[in-house]
Amino acid sequence: MRIAQVINAMGRGGAEIQAKDYAVRLAKRGHDVLLVSLIDFEDFEDELRSSGVQTATLHMQKGRKSVMALPQLVGLLAKFRPDVIHAHMFAGIIAARAARACLTPLMLAGAKMPLVIGTAHTPFERKPRRYLAYRATNAFSDLWTCVCQEGVETHERNHAVPSGTGVRTVNGIDTSLYSPDAELRATKRKELGIGDDTFVWFTAGSFRNEQKDYSNLLQAFVDVIAKAPDTRLLIAGAGELLATKKAEAERLGVGKQVSFLGLRADMRELCSHMDNDCLYFAWQNQRD
Repeated sequence: MRIAQVINAMGRGGAEIQAKDYAVRLAKRGHDVLLVSLIDFEDFEDELRSSGVQTATLHMQKGRKSVMALPQLVGLLAKFRPDVIHAHMFAGIIAARAARACLTPLMLAGAKMPLVIGTAHTPFERKPRRYLAYRATNAFSDLWTCVCQEGVETHERNHAVPSGTGVRTVNGIDTSLYSPDAELRATKRKELGIGDDTFVWFTAGSFRNEQKDYSNLLQAFVDVIAKAPDTRLLIAGAGELLATKKAEAERLGVGKQVSFLGLRADMRELCSHMDNDCLYFAWQNQRD
């Protein structure tokens, strides 16, 4: 098959890594794959190309509209002639749907119209008008999915997609990459200055906005520390709110037990040294 992926950006975010992994694995299975980033690649372009994935960018600027972006995308897709267009996140999904609308006249010339699939990677949209944009472009979409059930329910409740049509598709993870490795665990703990008897919680996510809800995470960790003082919380990620969350950890009295690691490329190694991946439950209980 010929599969085009459209995404707003390609950096070290969860959605971007999922899109990259999909593209690489599809290419290895013999499919022709094109990955289009609306803004310039921040990462992964070399890896994608070396894996046989074609790449392209519309050179858009973050937060700015571009009158030439849509014609460029239509041109790329018309040339590539995909069987499926799989778009990620709001901007990528709307761009793919708009391109599909522009490609529709080609049906009169006998061209095969690609299926358009959109995948949302967040449980809700930060701006209400995004739900309206989804609703207005649903006619140019064959399937809309979200990585969590809460997201499906939220978007259907806001009429972004017709009730009962949203599909939950959880993120795929190659669990073989995270098999226990005692030697790697010891090496990473030594590097981070963490004793072998210290219980380590680990999580990762962007600090670009409040979507990850780190305030609730830090508050939950206060309760954890009260019951288990010899505990550490490590958070990998970067963004505008990083300094704010560091200050919040200090204010809550857990600044010494929480380490903010910044942007990391060694996620497998970091995961190897943790003791439990269920911090989410402590976090969710705090939210409830």
